[in-house]
Amino acid sequence: AQTTFVYYRDGERQLGTYYEDQNRVSIPLREMPETMQDAVVAAENQTFWTDKGIDPKGIVRALFSNARGNDRQGASTITQQYVKILYLTSEQSYKRKIREAIVSLKIQQQLSKEQVLEGYLNTIYFGRGAYGIEAASEAYFDHPASELNLRESAVLATVLNNPSRYDPANGKEAKEDLKGRYAYVLDSMAEMETITPEQRDKAIKKLPKFPKIAAQSQFGGQRGHMLALVKQEILARGIADEDEVDGGGLRITTTFDPQVMADVEEAVIEQR
Repeated sequence: AQTTFVYYRDGERQLGTYYEDQNRVSIPLREMPETMQDAVVAAENQTFWTDKGIDPKGIVRALFSNARGNDRQGASTITQQYVKILYLTSEQSYKRKIREAIVSLKIQQQLSKEQVLEGYLNTIYFGRGAYGIEAASEAYFDHPASELNLRESAVLATVLNNPSRYDPANGKEAKEDLKGRYAYVLDSMAEMETITPEQRDKAIKKLPKFPKIAAQSQFGGQRGHMLALVKQEILARGIADEDEVDGGGLRITTTFDPQVMADVEEAVIEQR
């Protein structure tokens, strides 16, 4: 991932950056609870343990969908997603899908399924500036990944699919969307028999508790507020996804004038 820079209206002076230091801590697979591993497989790639690392039908489906100008289709298997993170760009094109398939087949020959899953869970973006399961567990639940329970695992398996859409901190609509996919993840785990129907029924009744955790911010005060506004607008307009903002190396020029901002700040302090 690369730092995204935000500039004032002149396009030269820098207002700030988004997550210059990635919030990532890699841990071995043995420290990731079985519930977390099972939840991700159930949510993202139910044939993970038996497939060859690619989903031929999914690739063809994505190619036709992109060719028709429909909503862009992303990687399907966990191996393909891992390959895209490590080696490829987020470009949605048939050439990238073909490259992705070729590299996925090579990865499948060189790494065990356990190695692929470990690498994937240590690199995938979960929102809140968190890359990998350890940082995500701290960002959402304020404890290490090794302590994740079934409900928390199902939530994290949900949010990695679309962090800005499913993060409950993003408002009532996001929380409702989260509940819907959270139920799907638990249902899928029950179908795969990695949890019992009783465990599913108990977990599906409510979401886990989300402790109040201070959001990561490189700047307090006025600049931090303006950076938050910029990110909010980019996400709302669909200009970029949250992982592209936080780690996509974007160059964002705003309409902000540093002199106007300084005058406003001075006036507020004076009036207060």
